Amino acid sequence: MLCKHRWVIVVALLAVLTGRAVQIARDANHKAQSPAVRWLWAQLPAVDNRLEPARRFFEGVPAGSTVGYFRDPHDPKRYQLTQFALVPIVVIEGQDHQFLLVDFDSNDQLHRWLAEQELKSATIFGPGLALVEKGSP
Repeated sequence: MLCKHRWVIVVALLAVLTGRAVQIARDANHKAQSPAVRWLWAQLPAVDNRLEPARRFFEGVPAGSTVGYFRDPHDPKRYQLTQFALVPIVVIEGQDHQFLLVDFDSNDQLHRWLAEQELKSATIFGPGLALVEKGSP
């Protein structure tokens, strides 16, 4: 009977130590991250909400598929957040793609841009955000 209790104590002690080791590793990893990486992680909740409709749209698309990305005004951090949020879709900056994710600060800007383009289709995901297929309708 005493032998069984020893195993329980050993297992409990290992669980406590392992949990503490994982927490120490997480803390060390967080401290080792660059300020840019910490900033990126802090932005994810807002980006997640904004890009959720796009993420749901891309769920059936094979991993590794590419889509272009155009943002006006240009914002490298917003582009990187979009890339991160839409993984496994590969988001490539530039308009030289048949499918293009366009990202504006407002719906007015988006609709003005859409009116100036020759597009086959446009799927609007939310304020200022749409996926367009380039070409004649």
